[in-house]
Amino acid sequence: MRGSKKRSKTARDRQKIAPATESRKAMPISLSEMPLDILLLIFGWLGPRELLSLALTNRGFRSTLLADNAGPIWKAARIRSQEGPPNCPPDLSEARWAHLLFGDMKCDMRECECNSKFEVPVNFTLCRRVCKACMDKHLVADKKFKKTFPDYDKSILELIPSANAGDPRRFKKDKYKLYWDADIHHIAKQVRKYQEEIRSEKPGAEDALLSFKSARIAHAEYVFKHRHICLRWAEEQSRLRDAERQRLREEARLRIEARKNATLKRFEELGYDPRDLNYLYSDVLKVDAELTEDDWPDVRAALEPIIISRRTTRLERERQALLAKRRRVVEQVFKDYKYANPPLKWYTLPAPDELYEMPEFSVLINDPSANKLKQRNCTHAVEALPSFIAARIDNIRTALLGMLPPSLVVQTASADTDTRFDPLSLVAATFQCSATHWEDGHVLYALEHVLLHMSDSSRWNHPTGHPRVVQDALSFSQAGHDAVISLLASLGWDVHTTTPGELDKLDARFVCMQCPVQVDQSGREFRRALDWRQCVQHYTAFKHRGRHTMAEWMLLNEENIRLVKMHERWNLYDSILKCLHCDCLFQRLDHLKDAVAHVQQMHGIPKPEFNVDYFLPRSEQRSRSPITAFAMDLQEP
Repeated sequence: MRGSKKRSKTARDRQKIAPATESRKAMPISLSEMPLDILLLIFGWLGPRELLSLALTNRGFRSTLLADNAGPIWKAARIRSQEGPPNCPPDLSEARWAHLLFGDMKCDMRECECNSKFEVPVNFTLCRRVCKACMDKHLVADKKFKKTFPDYDKSILELIPSANAGDPRRFKKDKYKLYWDADIHHIAKQVRKYQEEIRSEKPGAEDALLSFKSARIAHAEYVFKHRHICLRWAEEQSRLRDAERQRLREEARLRIEARKNATLKRFEELGYDPRDLNYLYSDVLKVDAELTEDDWPDVRAALEPIIISRRTTRLERERQALLAKRRRVVEQVFKDYKYANPPLKWYTLPAPDELYEMPEFSVLINDPSANKLKQRNCTHAVEALPSFIAARIDNIRTALLGMLPPSLVVQTASADTDTRFDPLSLVAATFQCSATHWEDGHVLYALEHVLLHMSDSSRWNHPTGHPRVVQDALSFSQAGHDAVISLLASLGWDVHTTTPGELDKLDARFVCMQCPVQVDQSGREFRRALDWRQCVQHYTAFKHRGRHTMAEWMLLNEENIRLVKMHERWNLYDSILKCLHCDCLFQRLDHLKDAVAHVQQMHGIPKPEFNVDYFLPRSEQRSRSPITAFAMDLQEP
């Protein structure tokens, strides 16, 4: 028997399913369209701050929440509040009380124009939040009551709470009680109403007035007592608000700091040195938000130029500090070289500033590496110093010879011998330096004095290095030359053979005949007695000022010179001396007698000589003997 076959279901055989009924779409309902009973149920779960916000939303909520029968909603919200606000005064609505405690902390007066950014405290006896300007405008002192309200009886003030107790900090120093003018008008109007009823002989009018006054006095006492609770609560809330603001500021600071650290970390990952990232100031680092990939391009574009500039400045500063250290090493090496040479030849040595441009030292100083310079690395440069010094002197000599007048450059022979003199060794070879720090008219004599001047860069204010000083700052001093020629003429000496040392050895004294005769307090006429160097400086300075047109001197005779020198002090006693027999440190001595005693005791020389056994540095020989007055009634030569 063949098994039965299942028939396949066709579309005709399939059971038709009726289409399902479309579900009804839920239509959203706004809060303002909800039934009142549901709204009141929702309001019962809100706090005072939320109710105040809803009251400002639209007119419907405002009229509902500020209605007379909405008091229980506000009271329930106040009781349920975790901030524990004080009870509402009996003459104030719960909504108004909530606004005072939790509402906007600006002045309540509509005409107020202070726009204060600070919180305006509540005066709990006035039940108002009023700024200082409005307080001064509306408060009335009890002593000025009759003047301000001549038609009112002053006794009504006992029915009104004073403003002093409501804000003790504000009215701490006030001696008089202050009252709000609107409260005075309101109470006066009510009292007048009761008085009119009494005058109209209304039954019970007098008792009603007494009851009203008793109630107002009791209310004033209640407000005075209740304000303690309110003030303590307000102070606690102010403290909590400050703590909350501090917490929020700290959280914001931490978020900003985290964003800044993330930003700096990204720059470090780009290869920037952390030293260039310290103390960065930019608005992009003050954003209170997490650093995102979208923010990073703008942050990088704002900060990267600043970081690159700071890196350049830092590298340049570090480079200059390294160069300064290397220069100090070179200076110490040169100092050791200097002390290894005879002190009388120190004037021929260059200033340390010139050494920095010496090729051998310049390579060491300007080495592009960051390695420190050691003294042992300067050996080859020290070996090249003698040739550098000799070439330097030759260059200076050549430059100075080019400045001399032709009449002085020609080397002449002495009248008695065949010796020929170097023009730069003559006293008539005078020069002046425009870059000097010294007084006007300072003159340099011969090559030796010029080398001494150039050996100390602290004497001149000029770019360092040779030959710029010679080429740019030094020039031939015609005024000094004229003064020397006049002095030599008064002595009868030859211009082409006389050296500064010969004039120093003569140590004569002169008087300038171009200067007018002066008179001292005793009526005695005198002129200043000068040595030859002072004469040259004197004429050069006065020539520069236009007070002398020519050099004219009178040579004092030996007796007058002796009298003048009796009033002079040798500046050697006030100078610093150095022993020529000691080691390279050359012990410094304070006085001539100490120098003589040192040479006698330490070196066994019974009669020490100046510039042989003890040495006065040439830098100390700039100061000359004090200028002494020469009386004109002395015997002239």
